Amino acid sequence: MRTLRCLGLLCLLGLAARALSAAEWYVAPDGDDAHPGTRAQPFATLDRARDAVRRFRAEGGRAPATVWIRRGIYRVTQPFVLGPADSGAPGAPVTYRAVPGEVVRLSGGVPLQREWFAPVTDAAILSRIISPEARRALLAVNLRVHGIAGLGEITRRGYHRASERYQAAPSELFIGGRRMTLARWPNDATVSRTRIIDPGPKGVDNSFTAGGAGDPDFWERGGTFAYDFDRPEKWPQAQEIWLSGILSWSWEWTYNKVAAIDTAKKQMTLRYGEVSGVFDAYSGNRFHFENLLEEIDAPGEYYIDRAAGILYLLPPPGFDEPGVEIELTSHAGPLVQARGASFVVLRDLVFELSRGRVAVEVIGGEGVGIEHCEVRRCGGGGIVLQGKNHRAAHCLVHDVGETGIALRGGKFDTLEPGGCVAEDNEIHHFGEVQRVYTPGIALGGVGHVGLRAAHNHIHHGPHVGILSWGNDHLIEGNDIHDVVLEFTDMGAIDFNSGARPFERGTVVRRNFIHHIGVKDRHQNGVYADNFTMGIRIEENFFYRIGGKGRAADSRAVNINTGAHIIVRHNLFVDCSFPCNLDDHAGRVLYEQTLPQWKAHFKVHRALLPLFEKRYPELSAFWQEPRQFPDTNRFEGNIILNGAVPRVTKYGREDVIDGVRDARGLLRRTDNFAGDTPAGLVAADGSLQLSDAVFGLVPGFPRLSPADAGPRGGVGPHAEE
Repeated sequence: MRTLRCLGLLCLLGLAARALSAAEWYVAPDGDDAHPGTRAQPFATLDRARDAVRRFRAEGGRAPATVWIRRGIYRVTQPFVLGPADSGAPGAPVTYRAVPGEVVRLSGGVPLQREWFAPVTDAAILSRIISPEARRALLAVNLRVHGIAGLGEITRRGYHRASERYQAAPSELFIGGRRMTLARWPNDATVSRTRIIDPGPKGVDNSFTAGGAGDPDFWERGGTFAYDFDRPEKWPQAQEIWLSGILSWSWEWTYNKVAAIDTAKKQMTLRYGEVSGVFDAYSGNRFHFENLLEEIDAPGEYYIDRAAGILYLLPPPGFDEPGVEIELTSHAGPLVQARGASFVVLRDLVFELSRGRVAVEVIGGEGVGIEHCEVRRCGGGGIVLQGKNHRAAHCLVHDVGETGIALRGGKFDTLEPGGCVAEDNEIHHFGEVQRVYTPGIALGGVGHVGLRAAHNHIHHGPHVGILSWGNDHLIEGNDIHDVVLEFTDMGAIDFNSGARPFERGTVVRRNFIHHIGVKDRHQNGVYADNFTMGIRIEENFFYRIGGKGRAADSRAVNINTGAHIIVRHNLFVDCSFPCNLDDHAGRVLYEQTLPQWKAHFKVHRALLPLFEKRYPELSAFWQEPRQFPDTNRFEGNIILNGAVPRVTKYGREDVIDGVRDARGLLRRTDNFAGDTPAGLVAADGSLQLSDAVFGLVPGFPRLSPADAGPRGGVGPHAEE
């Protein structure tokens, strides 16, 4: 009996040792799912490796588990799905990562071969091409012959309701890693209408808010306008023309189908309604046309005849070089989808060529990490993290059609933070397909709490850099520049939450925000729009926000009738308009916002004690001035100008030290405004910040551009 007990104990000890010992498996393109998953005999698919990990965990394995992925391209036709059964544990995650030094690509695209392309000889097609040079160089490939389908459809998209039916981007063409241009006119320019004949139905009840159902025929017909250019006369056979641009407010960018063109009258009718209708706004009326076979005339332009399955291309430079990659986005869903999984890490992987709304989607669960990955060349967004304590870190996200990284989480009814973080990432060339409200980083939404965007480098986007909704987020240490490149009345960091008074508590701290608003007017560094309340903007470095001429109207900090906004210890260097406290929302939106405030308090009345404890000023909400609040503060800031002069007049108003206070309600204390000290901006454009600068305001903290942006390498294998 003693011997049996000893043997049993040894067995248990053996099982415990196996449970606690690290486990690993290998996957390779030339592997076999019948293999044991060792380095010498790897699996072929991630699904098979996931199932091996799942079995290991189900049998009591509690140690860290790693799936090593060998170099190669893994074609994705169905998402790699992770669920609760695929979870690791705190301190013992399940990690899927590339073998050190090896490039692993999870691709939703399909490759095309150079030899598939042939010169176009069809006279009917060539007769439609306007450019004689393009006719001689035009190539085509029949995709169906090569078994390629799943090209998607071009669909309506744009601002608010215009995107209700938008699910996935159509297939796009990439050559040599670069997104090609869907054939358009005009090239690299826009045109305008001359007058409005019929504004068409609206998608909202008024021009200023996104609320309301709008006109019932919004999806049945569109507006009509006149134009004064002749080009549509050359498109008599075009079947599916799309208009991309602005027909009213700048932020209401639209992608609308052209229903009819009357070239005799020079009138154009749209297929669908516009959110605010077609009307004359100070920021709108510029557009171009896409998906026109006739307009292939620039190298890299292409057109897909989806009915026939034929791709037409005017080849770009380098098209004939050996080894150049020619790829179409194809897969219409996520490449990786984790739902309810916890403590899983994806590391050193490349995700590419999906046309779904997002490439990597994490919903629910806790502690999922996307680390040192790259997301590129996608029709949708990069990474979505929704849940608790998820993290995207040291990733490179670029050339994506929508938002770079989206964070969601937290509990509004308890103010428990979600803890999701985007840190030390580089995000650029985002919003390439859906052009507005698809920022580099999106923080939360209504009811989301406690998210963080820290030390990211965000640049080259058409619209917002960081868009924030919700409570108690932290935006710190980011390097943001060259965003809001195409639109007006928007910010590099943007808030628009004034209709929900309980939504407050976010801090914008120690960011380096620069080179914003150099092309057009009314582009902002930090924008607290439409009664936004209860945020702190502190210890940020604003450099070259705005400029001369029309760009002078760009503001480093713009507060549109906000309340309880503190702007403290910020450094403004060569900003034409350091701060603006506007009264626009109070003048224009107060009557329609007041019922929203009352409804918000009524719906959340049970939460009022909790929120008053977190935000004491909320207890005096109805006693304070509401139409024109007097609770905003501008204190201890340094304003220096040399190369760019400060605004001194706004209409008939005097602007003191570049700070406008529309109604004399801004509390200004202990600020300094003067000339840029000699040597602050070196000949090479670098900034030389000294104690003399920070000493201009007692107690001012030291700031440095070098402290903003990623801490460490970005992208796969950057730390090896």
